[in-house]
Amino acid sequence: MSPLNEEEFKTYLAKDREKRATVLQSGDAEANLDVSGVAICKLKRKGGGNSKEGSPSLSDAEPIAAQPLNNEAAACDSKAVLPSPRKRIKKEKLVSQCIAVGWEEVKESGLEKASEMLVAYNLRSALLGKVIMDQFQSVLGHESNCQDELNATKEKLKIANDILGDMKKQILKVNKRLEEEQTALTQLEKKTENNKAFEEEVVGLKKSVDTLKGLSASKDVEIEDLKKSTDTLKRQSTTKDMEIEDLKKSIDTLKGQSAEKDMEIEELKIDAAFRYQGGFDKAIEQVHILFPLFDLSEADAMKSVVDGKLV
Repeated sequence: MSPLNEEEFKTYLAKDREKRATVLQSGDAEANLDVSGVAICKLKRKGGGNSKEGSPSLSDAEPIAAQPLNNEAAACDSKAVLPSPRKRIKKEKLVSQCIAVGWEEVKESGLEKASEMLVAYNLRSALLGKVIMDQFQSVLGHESNCQDELNATKEKLKIANDILGDMKKQILKVNKRLEEEQTALTQLEKKTENNKAFEEEVVGLKKSVDTLKGLSASKDVEIEDLKKSTDTLKRQSTTKDMEIEDLKKSIDTLKGQSAEKDMEIEELKIDAAFRYQGGFDKAIEQVHILFPLFDLSEADAMKSVVDGKLV
C-alpha cells in the first residue's frame, strides 16, 4: 500500500466527518447496520496510559467488542429495548468524544486500518448516542410515570382521607344516635317498672273491690233482715195503734162513769203503756239477739217510722 501524505489524510478525515453527519441524520441507518462483529480500539495516549497529555497510539490498542443490537430494535423502528431506567450507565462503557487518530499512527498502521477504526468508532458513537438518548427518554418517561402515579396516589389518598372524614362523621352520628337510643331505652325501662308497679296496685285494688263487694253483699243481707224486722215492728205498731184506738173508744164510753172508773181507766192506760213498752223492749231484745252487730240505741217506743226514718 502506498504511503499517504498529510494533505490526503486531512481530506479523508473531512469526508469521513461528512459521512458521519449523514449517518447521524439518517433515522434508518442505525436499524440497517450490523456492527456486532466490529471491534473498536480504545486508544491509549502516549506518555502514560489514559493520561490526557500526549497523542493516542495504536501500538497498544485495547480492543472493545461492540455490543450486539437487540433483535427487537430492527423490528421496532430501530428503537433498542433498554434495561430498567433505574440502572445507571457506567462511564467506562462510553467512548471518549475527544479521541483522535494521529498522523504517526496512520503511517504505521496504514490508511485502510485507520479508516476501519474510524468508521467503527463513528458507528459506535452514533449507536451509543442513540442508546443514551433512548435511555434518557426512558428515564424521563419513567419519571413522568412515577410522577403520574404519585399524583394519582395523592389523589387517592385525598379521596381516602375524605372518605375517612365522612366515616368519622357517620360514626359520631351513629354514636350520638346510640346514646339517644340508650337514653330512650333507660326511660322505657323506668316506665315499664312504673307500669309493673301500677299493675300490681291495680291487682291489689281489684282484690280490695272484690272484698268490698263481698262485704256489700253481706250488708245487703243484713239490710233485708232489718227491713223484715222493721215490717214486723210496723205490724206490731199497727196492732198497738188499734189497741189504743180501742182504748180510746173504751175511755169515751166510760167518761160518764165515776172517778173510780176514771182511775181504773187511768190505771189501764198506764198498764197498757207499760205493756206496750214491755212488748217493744222485748222486740228490741229479740232483734239485738238476732243481730248483735246492729246499733239499736236510737230505737224508742215513742218514735214512729216516717219515710224510713225514726221521728
